[in-house]
Amino acid sequence: GSFFLTRKYEVKKDTSLTRAKIITPKSSDVTESEADMRGTALELEKYETFVPLLTGETLISTLTVDFSNDGYDDEVIVLKNTRSPYLTVVPGLYIPETGNYERLEAIETKFSRTRAFSYSGMDLRGEHKNSLVYQGIDDDGNYVLKVYIFHSDSKTHEMICVGDFSSDGTVFIQQSERPESYALGLAKGESFPIWVYKSEQITGEDGKETTVTQNQIQQEYRWNQ
Repeated sequence: GSFFLTRKYEVKKDTSLTRAKIITPKSSDVTESEADMRGTALELEKYETFVPLLTGETLISTLTVDFSNDGYDDEVIVLKNTRSPYLTVVPGLYIPETGNYERLEAIETKFSRTRAFSYSGMDLRGEHKNSLVYQGIDDDGNYVLKVYIFHSDSKTHEMICVGDFSSDGTVFIQQSERPESYALGLAKGESFPIWVYKSEQITGEDGKETTVTQNQIQQEYRWNQ
């Protein structure tokens, strides 16, 4: 399965969209308005984890979510290690037979600022199965959103990236209310679309002059099993 583009058209940037907020650390030469960014703040607090840490790793945050969809809570942790300036996301799969957590392959990000980064588990596809989503503004100033789903077979357990979005504008998931039949577990729900806003420069020739037009592009992506 993957996300596919259903529409692409030029629009004026919609400034009325409701967005969450990220608070970034401010330096002496950064104004308050510049430090206010979109997203959900990830606060630095003291956490404990069931997922084993390796040498050189420092725990930043933990999230409890059943990403394997077996009815047991798994764990996702965010950490920093001495080998990289960037945040690392590590899923931990709960093994009911042993009561332990299996550490899955680490997911490297391009975020070094914890307050410009957030992550969550949600049923993005409407299939009563949680996806792992992380998003925020990376160190290059782009808004990034990535979606991972759990895959398991007789040999391996892994998280697979099924959505990889990056833009100089905004990327967000449009959540909508699902019917009562979905809430009761009787039926699947509609998948949440992912919207990407980005700028595009169009260069044209007008006689002897070259003109450059800046357009705002709006793209909608929907899940296709």
